[in-house]
Amino acid sequence: MYSMPTRAAAIIVAGGSSTRMNGIDKVFAPIMRKPVIAHTIEAFERAKSIEGIIIVARKDLVERCMKLAKTMGYKKVRSVCAGGPRRQDSTLNGLREAYAYDVVAVHDAARPCVSAETIDGCVAGAERYGGMVAASPVSDTIKSVNADLEITATVDRSALMAMHTPQAFRRSVLMQAYEHGNDDATDEATLAERAGFRVRVYIDSTDNIKITNPPDLDIAEAILHRALNPLPPE
Repeated sequence: MYSMPTRAAAIIVAGGSSTRMNGIDKVFAPIMRKPVIAHTIEAFERAKSIEGIIIVARKDLVERCMKLAKTMGYKKVRSVCAGGPRRQDSTLNGLREAYAYDVVAVHDAARPCVSAETIDGCVAGAERYGGMVAASPVSDTIKSVNADLEITATVDRSALMAMHTPQAFRRSVLMQAYEHGNDDATDEATLAERAGFRVRVYIDSTDNIKITNPPDLDIAEAILHRALNPLPPE
């Protein structure tokens, strides 16, 4: 029996307040003569699995994002909508815009170094398992401390992963997760876990950093420059 191919969309969330960026709006901070969010969008433009892109922005950035998409001629951007007071509210607004898609890959606009390979891997995993999120193994030694900042234990890091985005899910899974409960959550995987869904991890590169502080812009520029100008094989 013939089955329709899976349709996947990216929901790029650009609703952060940039409170640690010394007055710089991080998604429009320049890297290699382009704003951060432009590099992010272009990664999803390159990803073979992504058919459409929905940008969810702070209300004061909606027109700016629309102008950017038009000026840059991005072919996959389908809509730009306003976000909500919390990240998960913004994601839900994007999910409503993505009603025509089977899989959604939610991604932070402030992660411009994501690779098309990671995007495609997460989408394929979501299609197969219901949910797959990008993450990297924790490499630092992890300690737990008390209120006086005294070390109380060394945590076994072998089972610890640092969560990245994209976090890809079948749209139906994520909608059910929201229906189950909408208490505060720092990522989509948390909502899915609370609803009883099993979420798998796609091992991602540590290059997929999130712009949080001003020095991160220099790190991201170095990563992107290396990706665009790889060293020749020896």
